[in-house]
Amino acid sequence: MKKIYLLLFAISFTFSAWAQKRVTSTDPINHNLEGKSAAENSGFGLKGGLNIATAYGNPGRFFTATGKINTFHAGAYVQFSITDNFSLQPEILFSRKGFEASNSGVAGGINKLVFDYFDVPLLFSFRLLNNISLQLGPQASVMMTVKMDDRELDKAGYNSFDYGAAGGLEGRFSAFRVGARYNRSFENIYKDDNVLSPGNDLKNQVIQVYLGVGF
Repeated sequence: MKKIYLLLFAISFTFSAWAQKRVTSTDPINHNLEGKSAAENSGFGLKGGLNIATAYGNPGRFFTATGKINTFHAGAYVQFSITDNFSLQPEILFSRKGFEASNSGVAGGINKLVFDYFDVPLLFSFRLLNNISLQLGPQASVMMTVKMDDRELDKAGYNSFDYGAAGGLEGRFSAFRVGARYNRSFENIYKDDNVLSPGNDLKNQVIQVYLGVGF
């Protein structure tokens, strides 16, 4: 857990240092320039949008089905230019995930499970066209809260740390970014001893559609 907080601190420090550098510099900087004439494929900004979240894997003894829920994500990014067509883009995002389940066990009925995470994706961005990029990379996540049907649950039965991969396409138009991304987790949501979901192997998966603005 300490490693995750150190990672979050490092990403936050990077955003702060990058923003200060740009504010104090007297040189004109425009990371939204397109084409190979752009001096830098770099910058920082804010983003947010829709999460279409569900779970995949073995639902176990009590869950008979899992369905999608519509939630949201929001946060910030910073992009470091490596070449004209390749850059590194770390992000820090608040992301709400979860699923809807038909549950025949302890909870009973149709239940909506919601998990709040801080996601830290580290994306490798490859420019396919002047304003279209392919983004792929690993992602680490820390679970903050768990809710079932708007009732907060004890996190003791859930894995606080999650890891996985993210990938998608992003378009850049002037100061704006529009993109779609798929996130797939590799860690089980539940711990083995969670009585609400014995024998399951459920992991998060999310489709994200977002709008960003760069500075």
